Amino acid sequence: MFKNVVLQPVVIEKTSTSCESSQGPNHKVDNFCGGVPNGLINEITSSDDSQAVKLDVTGASVSTSHDNDFNPVVELDRLDESRADTGDGTRCVRSDQPQRPPTVIHVSRPREVVKSRKDLPIIMMEQEIMEAINNHKSVIICGETGCGKTTQIPQFLYEAGYGSTKCSMRSGIIGVTQPCRVAVLSTARRVAYELGVRLGKEVGFQVRHDKKIGENSSIKFMTDGILLRELQSDFLLKRYSVIILDEAHARSLNTDILIGMLSRIIEERQV
Repeated sequence: MFKNVVLQPVVIEKTSTSCESSQGPNHKVDNFCGGVPNGLINEITSSDDSQAVKLDVTGASVSTSHDNDFNPVVELDRLDESRADTGDGTRCVRSDQPQRPPTVIHVSRPREVVKSRKDLPIIMMEQEIMEAINNHKSVIICGETGCGKTTQIPQFLYEAGYGSTKCSMRSGIIGVTQPCRVAVLSTARRVAYELGVRLGKEVGFQVRHDKKIGENSSIKFMTDGILLRELQSDFLLKRYSVIILDEAHARSLNTDILIGMLSRIIEERQV
């Protein structure tokens, strides 16, 4: 039944190198200078083969890293298309390969949200991030606090058809884990507001002793403990098409367990 469905974890990390953003001294973004050739996406050739997408605010490009903070994440999807060796330990995957038919979900955002989103560094990286997610089983997205990872990546996925019945291969829920209930509640409210929808309808949440999510919700925010509990009754997480592990850099016990479990689940769902 789930032969053609790919569960795609997106592990969100923070990085230490940063520069101040236009949002003020408390909002910082990465400034990575190394870019890649046009039309190419770099892929790490490390033992865990996870693609690291870093936010380059100045060049709006995708770069890769062998940073020790990226330990271990589930394997990447193996693409059949030809790969080019850059000679520096990385391979390049041509972005002109055949793509899935695009699915676009219309979103009516409040006017002030449309204006404020333009200042978020991650917005200029939407295309590169979505290409990486669509082409690989797992992706590491890195960026400093304030660049918009937590609130915008679920919206990128939602607008691309994940969690929608309009696309059968992506109809499963977008699952987003947070380390604590306060982050779950605040992020769920913010994303629902930015999408212009009611909390509990398209966007829902679940924490211990509190739950507000509809039968047809597309995005579900939850603590990592809630997702671990769901694994006990549904090991393959059949309800989900994408899992985002936010704040993975904190290396909590629950997050470490989830990373290991998801790597196995992805392989099981390919059978």
